[in-house]
Amino acid sequence: MLKISVIGSGDWSKKVINEINNNKNFLIKSIVSRKEKNNYLTNKIKIFKSIHDLFEDNSVDCVYVAALPHVNLDIVKLASSKKIPLILEKPISSSYKQAIEIQKIVENNNMIVIPNISNYFSEIFVKIQDIISQNHKFIKKIYIYEGSNGPIRNDIHPVWDWGFHSLSMLSQIFELSKIANLNQTIIKQDKNKKKIVSKLTFKIERDIDIVFVTGNFFKKKIRKIKIILKNNNYFLANFDKHEFYEKNKLIIKNENTPLTSLLNKFRFCIINKDSHLSKNLLKGSCDSIKIIEKFYRC
Repeated sequence: MLKISVIGSGDWSKKVINEINNNKNFLIKSIVSRKEKNNYLTNKIKIFKSIHDLFEDNSVDCVYVAALPHVNLDIVKLASSKKIPLILEKPISSSYKQAIEIQKIVENNNMIVIPNISNYFSEIFVKIQDIISQNHKFIKKIYIYEGSNGPIRNDIHPVWDWGFHSLSMLSQIFELSKIANLNQTIIKQDKNKKKIVSKLTFKIERDIDIVFVTGNFFKKKIRKIKIILKNNNYFLANFDKHEFYEKNKLIIKNENTPLTSLLNKFRFCIINKDSHLSKNLLKGSCDSIKIIEKFYRC
């Protein structure tokens, strides 16, 4: 059983901790939190006030970082000297420049650092890869819908919260450096311009149209990808329900949640000292952040 710490104590951290507690391969030993009380924790879990205190303690085998992205670079630097494996929440950084720095540190130190690209760890993603590979010449358009009613942040566009998963997934299938015709259209926004839904359009490999609707102003959470072929046949992936359809026929129902699959893959990489996945996913994460920065400016 691997001893793990969680950095962060927000609502998402609670979900992460619940998932870890339900996973027989991990044992939570500590968290990093500024809160005095965390009612969802047991007395056996140690609470650190700073990330420096955690890494000086030397009491865990790995760390799940569920904090804001601007702290990820400092965490990677602290973990690199001891090569402590990390899971980084998306986006791995708030800028492409910092993302590349994280990538270089990880590669130079042969670290295991896995971005939580939850769609990638789903059985549905494997099916999407197969469908696109088998029908590449016949794909007419790919629609992506990803967003919710929040979160609201003052400093970043919601595409940072909701665009990263799908763009990272696309980067594992296509060469994202070969995109063209980038455009952004605002579909709706509130009067304070803090809640917004945008439509992002671009072409991949010259002939595949991508329509990406994302934001924090939906009535309810949505994560869907629809692949339409030229003969009008289509495939639909619903990542909220963990289901994959060909037209109206259910093909796959995921047994595990994406976080469970992520933790299992993380454990495999640690046990086998396999840093290959880290290098692959970090490259895709850097590509995604580069595109998000372009979207934000276009």
